[in-house]
Amino acid sequence: MSPAKVEVCAYVKIYSYLSFRSIEEVLDVWQRPGNSGGYTLEDKKEFCNTNLPATAITINASGVVTVSSSTSVGGEFSYSALDSFGFSMSGSSTSSWYARKGYNKYIGFDLY
Repeated sequence: MSPAKVEVCAYVKIYSYLSFRSIEEVLDVWQRPGNSGGYTLEDKKEFCNTNLPATAITINASGVVTVSSSTSVGGEFSYSALDSFGFSMSGSSTSSWYARKGYNKYIGFDLY
């Protein structure tokens, strides 16, 4: 379980004939917060380096999840909870604080 989720999306052009399908072109790739909460995504980067056409592609998505005590945060975004999830913390639990954690993931999209 984690307090913040990142949603990665790909907009692709697909060729289809009878039972055959292939991804012909990756038109756009983006990411956004995947659930509600007091966090933001910074330094987002995403790319696909799969040779096309293909029946599956892999997207690399990276960025930084950031949370601060100045935003409206729930229990899952408390200082102690984020610290236990491995976020880099500044400030203290009794005053203003700022948390950040980087991510770098590969996500596969498959037609079959």
